[in-house]
Amino acid sequence: MPAVADSLNDQPRRPSGRFALRRHYGVQLAGAAVLALIGVLAGCDSFPPNTPDKPDIPAPPQAQAPDYAEVAAGYNANAGRIDRLWARAVVISRWTDEDGGTHAEQGEGHFMFIKPSRVALSAGKLGKTLFWAGANDELFYIFNLTSDPKKVYYGRYADLGALRMSQIVLPVAPADLLMLVGVNPLPVAEPAGGHVEHFAGGKLLVETPDRRWRLLIDPKTHLPERIDMLDAAGQSVLTCRLADFDRIDVAAALGPFMATSIHIQAVGEDGELDLRLNAMTDARDTNRLRDMAFDFDALVRALQPDEQVELKPQ
Repeated sequence: MPAVADSLNDQPRRPSGRFALRRHYGVQLAGAAVLALIGVLAGCDSFPPNTPDKPDIPAPPQAQAPDYAEVAAGYNANAGRIDRLWARAVVISRWTDEDGGTHAEQGEGHFMFIKPSRVALSAGKLGKTLFWAGANDELFYIFNLTSDPKKVYYGRYADLGALRMSQIVLPVAPADLLMLVGVNPLPVAEPAGGHVEHFAGGKLLVETPDRRWRLLIDPKTHLPERIDMLDAAGQSVLTCRLADFDRIDVAAALGPFMATSIHIQAVGEDGELDLRLNAMTDARDTNRLRDMAFDFDALVRALQPDEQVELKPQ
């Protein structure tokens, strides 16, 4: 197997300039950037390089890297303790329109999840919800409440294999989203298939046994600095940079760590999403994590979209 670090110097593709959902349904790209978390992104490539003045350089030869099982145990000691979250979120999306103009939108909302499959991200301004993206065992959906008429787009995970590429290019299931933001444990069923090597800055470059994930991990803290979701050819389709770790507030114990700065980008696309989290808690001693936050029908009643658009096989 060639050194995983070699792929870090590959050049990224030229951005195509649009998200799949916007191409097909005309949703504002700011909304599509939010939906990138749970359902609709395109593009694939390997780890993009850093800026020219700070190129990615493989680490010099060192002592043998730790084995995958050892790295996974350290990582999972933290991630395995995270089973739910309620957090305030500043949500920033950036994109380029068809005319080459750059745009940015910022809103405030919440990021919530209950493992294994319930996820919600909201964003709004002046106390008014403008976007609500979510997923559960059966559905993924986004409420775009800035459009006229207001719309909700939703699809069923059971239909993903039959949807046209123009409808959904890359499905991201809830468990994959939670893996991407560093809160799901590394797989350990077949640890011999995992790969670990030293990388620049004293970090470890880790590839999971199923070849679906590539991570940069700090060996001192066992926390991730970057996580990439890979395609079948081992190329990155989504990349997430993680920083500014803080503890999740839990009752009667020191809580596990989670990144409060999350930057997600689809490789080959020009849209990106930043989350800035604060007031992170497992909310076990409050009623903040309510079932309706992940219930599509309850959200339809509460947010009252004018139209419901189902993404169906065609």
